[in-house]
Amino acid sequence: MRYLLLLASLFMVPQIATSQKKDELRKSYLAHISAANAAMRLNEPVEARRWIAGAPKKFRGWEWAYLNRQSDVSAETIFLEGQKPVKFSLSPDETIIAFAMADGQIQLCDVHNIQKVQLTEGHRASVYATAFSSDGNYIFSISRDTTLRCWEVKTGKEIWQALTGGHGLACIAMHPNGKQVAASSWFREKGRGVIGFVSIFDTQTGDLLQRTEFGVKPIQGLEFSSDGRLIAAGNWDGEVGIWPADDLNKPPLVVDYSGRRDYTAIDGLSFSPDGKHLIAATKCGEPRVWETGSGKQIYELRGHRQAVMAVAYSPDGNLIFTAGDEGVLHTWSAATGELLAKQFGHTSRITQIIPTKDGKNVWTFSDDLSLRRWDTRIGLEFNEPGTRDNFVYAFDRTQDGKLLAMGAPEGQISIWDAATGSLLSKVKCFDEALNAIDFSPDGRHFLGCNWGNEVCIWDIETGQVAQRLEGLEGGSSGCAYSPDGRLAVAASRKKMVFVWDAQTGALVQKLELGSGSYTVAFSPDGKKLAAAGHDGKITLWQTGDFTKIQEWNAHKQSIYSLVFSPDGNWLLSGGEDEVSRIWNPLTGKLQQEFKSAAQRIWAVCWSPDGNRVATASGDLSTTLWDVKYGERTLTLFTSVAVYNLFFSADGKTLYGNPMSGKIAVWQAE
Repeated sequence: MRYLLLLASLFMVPQIATSQKKDELRKSYLAHISAANAAMRLNEPVEARRWIAGAPKKFRGWEWAYLNRQSDVSAETIFLEGQKPVKFSLSPDETIIAFAMADGQIQLCDVHNIQKVQLTEGHRASVYATAFSSDGNYIFSISRDTTLRCWEVKTGKEIWQALTGGHGLACIAMHPNGKQVAASSWFREKGRGVIGFVSIFDTQTGDLLQRTEFGVKPIQGLEFSSDGRLIAAGNWDGEVGIWPADDLNKPPLVVDYSGRRDYTAIDGLSFSPDGKHLIAATKCGEPRVWETGSGKQIYELRGHRQAVMAVAYSPDGNLIFTAGDEGVLHTWSAATGELLAKQFGHTSRITQIIPTKDGKNVWTFSDDLSLRRWDTRIGLEFNEPGTRDNFVYAFDRTQDGKLLAMGAPEGQISIWDAATGSLLSKVKCFDEALNAIDFSPDGRHFLGCNWGNEVCIWDIETGQVAQRLEGLEGGSSGCAYSPDGRLAVAASRKKMVFVWDAQTGALVQKLELGSGSYTVAFSPDGKKLAAAGHDGKITLWQTGDFTKIQEWNAHKQSIYSLVFSPDGNWLLSGGEDEVSRIWNPLTGKLQQEFKSAAQRIWAVCWSPDGNRVATASGDLSTTLWDVKYGERTLTLFTSVAVYNLFFSADGKTLYGNPMSGKIAVWQAE
């Protein structure tokens, strides 16, 4: 017998070793995912990519695909060869890019393939900046050789040059009328030290028209307002001067970074399109926005962790773009200063941002020797004004994933193209906001309820009521279609679940509960109906004759979310007691428990393949879990709590609706 046990143990050793190795690999995978996620939150794209690339392939799941996609969401990338340009500018028709080079050249290239179309040579030192004329026929350049020059784009011929009087770093800006070009630099004078200055020249002749001194540090931000009435200059002392563009002799309105003790050098400026506001890029990492009329500070943009080198307003003035040493493009609401999105792709400092005229894209230039084009709508999907309520509770998608719907102001529902995030229509439902909606299986109707004693079905195409489901008592916060579309059910505060015939509107059943209920759910085959109670119990019926199958104590307090697994074998719940759990619905036996939240669980959902579940908590976290091992794989954060969650039909996208109504889109590929 002893020998048999010894022989058996010899066969078991390799199995134990293999199991331990798999366990170690899985833990390594989770550690890589956690580190990559943390790096992205800290705006460290290179670190994030390193951890993503190193994650063991065997365990890569949704969370890895999500982080991998987030690591580079640029729409187009152009890698440059040879010497690094100092800066670039874009022609008015957006077909030519001009690169200012450190060897004194200006390289004009086709924007689509970066093939040279023209080369200008004449500067004897580094070209600091370039700017196209308003008609695109000429380009102006400023250089370390102390000259400002005008060149013909078509031939590369020099038209004129003028001495700037500057001794170092310099900027250039075109007046919107095309008749004037501004230049800024600095000089050193004995007894006075470094003096910054701004000059304005005639674009036709190169004659100096105006000149003024400003500050005691180099000027690295220079900009005209879009109407040409104002000109602003920002220096490395953290000061911005704003003058009437037609009179630099007037004392400027000066705004600055007073109140801060860190380094506030300014490296870029941008006027809002209406000229009423001005933003400055700063090495302290928190750009400020001021009113140009009064100099009043509106807000600071807080979200960067390192120096900000470039800023720009969108052409419509609704967005602000910022970027810098982190190499991460940030998008903000110009109205509120709220951070809306971060886009990763560059691996080094971003020094320039240029939005396209249509506002759909932004070009950035980085020290990683790449130009990247970004879709400005990423992170801003489903964002049309007036289409979401102040607090959104109703949220759903069609089974084919083509449509998405959410609560809108004044009791409406807004319906969107899920692929593009564009608004399709708005349907007037009740006078008050809806608590929940559910699309019919064929996607032609949706069911809705609120705290009034009325439940309705609306036709999506016409926006009209298709059925009024009467008889509800106590109002409802949750409703659902059966998978075959025959039944409509609604949870109630009156200790009942109401069941209607969806085709006729007739009330079929009133199923009694021991408490009120927030939510109801059908199994995928439609044979079972579950309700979650305020008392923490889950009740299960068979839908043929509505016989009660099972009832058990699932949570200590109210259950807010309940959903069957894709195969119908399991039931996932989340509630007030800060945990989510997986149950065997036929026995009420606990299968798995997930606990990491510091507050109630508002929403839960399954991925289509059943391998992951997502839970959303009042602590502002949305968490992904591995169903098999019960382990947390990824934590995502929003500024307000997410109230509903669901995956897209293909499982590649996780949608959430924070109660503010801004839809969160977490996409993996």
